[in-house]
Amino acid sequence: MENLVQRYRNNDISDTELEVFFYLLKQGKLDQVLDTQLEADKDDIINGNLSEKPESRFFSRSGRGLFLIVGIFLVVSTGWLLYTYRVHAYHFIFGDNIARLTTAKGQRIWLKFGDGSVVYLNEGSTLLYPEDPVGKQINVELLEGEAYFDIANREVSNFFVLTKGIRARLPAGSALDIRAYKYLRMTEFSVVRGQASLVNDSSFDMLGIELSANERATVDMDSGKFTKTNIVGTNAIAWKEGILVFDQERFATVAATLESRFDVKIAFESESIKETKLSGKFLLSDPLADILDTLARTHHLHYMLDQNTVILKSKE
Repeated sequence: MENLVQRYRNNDISDTELEVFFYLLKQGKLDQVLDTQLEADKDDIINGNLSEKPESRFFSRSGRGLFLIVGIFLVVSTGWLLYTYRVHAYHFIFGDNIARLTTAKGQRIWLKFGDGSVVYLNEGSTLLYPEDPVGKQINVELLEGEAYFDIANREVSNFFVLTKGIRARLPAGSALDIRAYKYLRMTEFSVVRGQASLVNDSSFDMLGIELSANERATVDMDSGKFTKTNIVGTNAIAWKEGILVFDQERFATVAATLESRFDVKIAFESESIKETKLSGKFLLSDPLADILDTLARTHHLHYMLDQNTVILKSKE
């Protein structure tokens, strides 16, 4: 770890090592090494061994902005004081100013970054993003909900999105929809254009998930299992136009979506109904009864409404 920090400070670090550095810093595993080096720098300054005080600075390597974290030393009347700059992961990843954007039920908004990239946020979603991104690399975190990331086709190093312990890397010109609602067991990464790759942020395992246009990676948040399927990419972002699309979705997922949207409880007569795959297209303004009528009619089901609970049964 000492060697990794030194290579980082010397701007002699590979892309893979840089990702490891980010991960270890976020976990706090580099704190002791950084403290030791900061103390050594302070002693050198006090003893006159360094001609310049170390300072926080930006530098660019191979088109990638790297933020060099070192001590900030302040001159005061009593001598040199070390200002220990403890780097929280958010500060390191996002920069100085972290903004939080949240949408209410029924609200959809968009956000444009300085590089031209646009993020569309679906209802009931929360996004953390940098007001002043560090270097050319942009990092955001989708805490909850659904967002569509339309990355500008310009010379940016990478656009990274963290959600549910998974980090998606989006190159210039790509477009990705992420659905990560708390009420869903699954988290979905749907590529609409270009490519995307996924990394397990919590264990830093390379998942080996490389996605191209019209492909989706789905992770079961209970088991951690990934599946990869072909999709119609534009269906994944139909919500931007006020359309609700189910494209071979498990009925359990459809039910969870309807429960959240209409504030009802949906119960199944049998587990087998939950695994039924459904497809359908509706307006977001359509009433629940119309949606249930269509789904029940096309999949040989019967439903009844008992107060605020919908009970689904197979037709005899």
